[in-house]
Order: sequence, then C-alpha cells, then structure tokens
Amino acid sequence: MKKLLFIAAGLVMCVSAFAQGTITFNNRITGVVDWKVANGSSVLLSGTSYSAELWVGANAGSLAPATVNGTGAAVISTFRTGAAAGYFTTLGDVAVNGFAGGSSVTVQVRAWNNAGGTITSWANATERGQSGTAVVTLGGAGSPPSTAADLSGFGTGGATAFTITAAPEPSTIALGVLGMAGLVFIRRRK
Repeated sequence: MKKLLFIAAGLVMCVSAFAQGTITFNNRITGVVDWKVANGSSVLLSGTSYSAELWVGANAGSLAPATVNGTGAAVISTFRTGAAAGYFTTLGDVAVNGFAGGSSVTVQVRAWNNAGGTITSWANATERGQSGTAVVTLGGAGSPPSTAADLSGFGTGGATAFTITAAPEPSTIALGVLGMAGLVFIRRRK
C-alpha cells in the first residue's frame, strides 16, 4: 500500500511540474492591449524584415528569451503590413517554459531589423529596441486552466510603445585602447 501511495504522489508531482504558464503574444487585443512598434524615424514596423520576441523572467534582472514548452523554440513573430503595421503577427496562446501557471513574471518585448531573415537574434542586430517591462500573472493554473495572460501592462490607445534604433558601434578610441591593452597583456605573458 505504501508503494502505491508513493507512486501516486510521484505522479502528482510530475504532472504539476509540467503545468506551464500561458501568455498571449499579441500587441493588439480590442479593449485590452493596443500598442505599436516603430523605427527611429517613427515609421511603423511592417513585414517579415522585422522580428518581435517575448522575453520573460522572475524579475527585470533575470529576463531571457521565452521558449515554448515542449519545443524549446523561441517566441518570435514578424510584423503585420498595411493598416496593421506596427503590430506583430499574433502567435496566440503560448505555454512559457520554466514558469508555472498562476505565477507572476516580468515580461518584455524586443524587436529588431532581421535583415531579410539573416539576423535571428536581438543581440546580433544592429537596429533594435525593447519595451519597458510589465509584471503579469501567467494563465494555465487551476482546473480547468485559467485564461492565458496578455500584454495589457503595456497599455492601450494605439500609441507607439517603443522604437528600434541603430545600436551604437564602439568608438575608434575604445577599440584602440582595447587593442593596446591586449598587446600589453600578451607582452607580459612572455
């Protein structure tokens, strides 16, 4: 009988460990979320040459790219065109890896010019930007699971939430100083 209880307890813990929180990755939900993304010239981002990615963490200091439960794929979208420019293509409800349903997490959206799909990460982009952060409570808790969280913490009204701009390149002087430091370091090692 004890073995049966231990097995049942283990199964309950395993099932609860897989209950991932859910969020709706969409910046336009009528009456709930309505904000846009533009470039440094205030032109709304449009088409597949731009990417938007969801970042999630326990707090603002621990943000990392969100991954979809079960696949490990990043939560990345492109942008709509025409009258819907500035809004990224919705991915619907996604189960966020590493966070249980009902938990509070800090979220941020990062966008970049992906140069026709050749730049696949925000860190490698030369034209990029990021939203502020918002704290949301992930859906997916309870039975039946609660509704997925949304990005309502970023506001409504169709305003531009953030812009992407050219990432600053290191100055020639800074590169020269680093080069000199490297030469001194190599010379001292000999």
